[in-house]
Amino acid sequence: MLFKVVNRKNLVYYLHERKDKDGLPEYFFSRQQQKSSVNEIPEGYKVHEENDGRIILKKLSYKNSFFY
Repeated sequence: MLFKVVNRKNLVYYLHERKDKDGLPEYFFSRQQQKSSVNEIPEGYKVHEENDGRIILKKLSYKNSFFY
């Protein structure tokens, strides 16, 4: 099952992966389903909704990943 998120405007976004010029994975959200759709969030990332309703994937920092 593809990973999808519904934002506050009830728009569905699908998570995709592509390789950059160095061959490293890049993740992005799109409203269309494609072959590059991903089934789950990669480890070390979290989903975030911007104020305007856009969905982005943020990398967890060391500071945000532990609770003291």
